Amino acid sequence: MKRKTLLAIALFLAPLSAALYLFLFQKSENGILLGQNKNLPTFTLYTALSATSPQLPFWLAVKSGELSKLANFEVKTWKSGEQLKTLALKGKGDFWVGHSDAFARVRKSGGPVKMALISTWKKFYLLGPARPGIFAWKDLNNQSVIVSPPTSPAGALLKYITKRNNLQLNLTFRELDHIFHVLQQDNQSYVLVPEPFASLIETKSAHLKILKNIESEFSDSAIQLGLPVAGIAINENTYKQQKDVIDKIINLMLSASLSVDKSENTLIQAIPEHYIAAIPMEINKLSLARETFVARRASDVRAEIKNYLTLLDETGNYYDSIDDFTADFLMAHETK
Repeated sequence: MKRKTLLAIALFLAPLSAALYLFLFQKSENGILLGQNKNLPTFTLYTALSATSPQLPFWLAVKSGELSKLANFEVKTWKSGEQLKTLALKGKGDFWVGHSDAFARVRKSGGPVKMALISTWKKFYLLGPARPGIFAWKDLNNQSVIVSPPTSPAGALLKYITKRNNLQLNLTFRELDHIFHVLQQDNQSYVLVPEPFASLIETKSAHLKILKNIESEFSDSAIQLGLPVAGIAINENTYKQQKDVIDKIINLMLSASLSVDKSENTLIQAIPEHYIAAIPMEINKLSLARETFVARRASDVRAEIKNYLTLLDETGNYYDSIDDFTADFLMAHETK
């Protein structure tokens, strides 16, 4: 998360200290090392301070006590979606936590990225002025919506919804820090943001309320979870060198995720406080209650990922063959 975003959040959350958030940001750049067993491989995982459910499979595997028997991990943080794409494109890191569509674009550009797990199926929420009655999409006609961050796939999803409902809509794309500055002056805006920022804004704003979850508008998934928006990808080059151990790590992440109690109070305890400290604990709990955390092998939800990437392809010709691309993009798992 960027320094200016952390500062804007701090100001929005006054009287919490902006200096505290800058300290957290600086501390995160060095990362932490989990395990120092010289007989085991050491991998680097990149996550984000605002990632809630997308990073859960990793931390649940850590909490199980079994991951330390397989490998050491250096955990670092990325600060923006653009930085994550650059890291993945250059093959810097071994595991990455992030949005599936961003990883797909990196793969399309030749990056060594394979999607391993999908963990998050609901993440994006529309907020707007609280008014009497139930919100309907027609209420957005001729309105302006700020989408943040600019790399968010939620903008393309909202465009699809407005087209389906014959709406006229003015979309602008802004960084998260801009959203918080706007809300200090204007509480009548419509904003489209991911969790945990949706819960943060609703909790701290007297005027803006969560109106709709975007992924819930798409119900063609056979497993009816939402959309495969985020999870964990791996470095293809690392996988070729350490296939057996990475297969075991992915299997552990999956089993740890499937066996855990899904309540937000239990899930939040799995993530070290440092990696969610940019947002107050109660907000993180609200966020996890609104997100849909269900870990699935990417290869097991191939149809959902293919449909999702097709949905986001506004030009209709980004992928020469979506079937061939999906087969190349998804990690083939060993279950033994």
